[in-house]
Amino acid sequence: RLCEMERTNVYGYLTSTNIKFLAMVHHVKGLEKRQEVDLKALFSSLHDMFVQYTMNPFSKIKEKISSRVFDTSVLASAERFNQSVNEAVPPPTA
Repeated sequence: RLCEMERTNVYGYLTSTNIKFLAMVHHVKGLEKRQEVDLKALFSSLHDMFVQYTMNPFSKIKEKISSRVFDTSVLASAERFNQSVNEAVPPPTA
């Protein structure tokens, strides 16, 4: 965890090639370990997508990533993360 605020935490991931990924996540009390496991999976997925993107001989490595496939994959990974965390949140008590 890089930064903790009242309702959100900022997490970072650094690859061996010095590529940085950041994620800002709403803090859910009692689910810190679950979020950590899910974040590791999210960052691993993002890293894999980035590697696939850079292996494309037509990609421009030092420029902004402009790929619909990459964008769609990132959104799908974020949705999977959100869904896994939301499933773990206990229902509100009356």
